[in-house]
Amino acid sequence: MMNVVTMRILLFVTLGGALATAHLAALDWNLRLYLEARRGWIALMTHVVRLLAIAATFVLMAHEGALALLSGAAGFQMMRTLIINQRTLGLGKS
Repeated sequence: MMNVVTMRILLFVTLGGALATAHLAALDWNLRLYLEARRGWIALMTHVVRLLAIAATFVLMAHEGALALLSGAAGFQMMRTLIINQRTLGLGKS
């Protein structure tokens, strides 16, 4: 049976992974907006909102404690690495 600490670690690793997935999806969309010259302000605002959302999520994790912050950061980094490697190696969709 899993104890409370293990459940919290799994919860925040999952939250960090979901945050990384959303971050990279928004980054992909943001890049497409930057490439369309006429949508400069929308791209800039999307960029700012994306970064503020990540900062706010990590601040909320920090308020939950060091374990939550480190677990969330580990989940974020693991998912980010996995997604980037899939795209680099051509394993995921382009």
